[in-house]
Amino acid sequence: MNTSALTWCIRIGMLLVLVAGCVAWVAVGRLGHVSKAGLHQTDVAMGDAVALADSTAVISQQIQNSLVAVASGMGAASDAIGNTIDVSKNVRRVLDLGSFFGRVDDLSNSLANTEASLAEAQGALSETQQNLVGAEPGVDGAVTVMKELPDQLRTAQQKLHNASGEVDGYVALLRTLIVLLAIVALLMFVVLDRLTGQVARLSAVPDPAIQP
Repeated sequence: MNTSALTWCIRIGMLLVLVAGCVAWVAVGRLGHVSKAGLHQTDVAMGDAVALADSTAVISQQIQNSLVAVASGMGAASDAIGNTIDVSKNVRRVLDLGSFFGRVDDLSNSLANTEASLAEAQGALSETQQNLVGAEPGVDGAVTVMKELPDQLRTAQQKLHNASGEVDGYVALLRTLIVLLAIVALLMFVVLDRLTGQVARLSAVPDPAIQP
């Protein structure tokens, strides 16, 4: 290959370096833009998730309070039924003293049946109260997790904010690297072009030893 063709190859190589640098510059900018857009959409979704988690935490706390209130109410209702049964028994004892009246016997039997029904209701209420009290530790653990979830989501959202702010810095760093690499490549081509020119000039000068 003669020096003229080599010079043209060097010039084409320099042009290709410039084109590649421009394409890389644009590609890095585009990548940064897409990354920021994706992070923004994720941030919006994370904000919605934080709002939902806050609402869920409030609702779960209300459910826990209602559960405790219902358990306490059932305990009170069971005690009230027990007291009612005791009163009914005392009334029946008094009625049994006057059992020589037929209607009193009927009333005593009705009270006995009522006591049986109340006893069944008291048993059901007591069992339900025990189940609610037994479920309280699990509900309390779930409520604790739900209360911690909004803070965890906010921490993740803050990390997204930080990552979004760092995208511009990464883009600037990559573009600086592209420029430096392009400059180094161009300098190498320039040096090679100079060397090729010197070789061409030396080849053009005739050797004094072979002059007539």
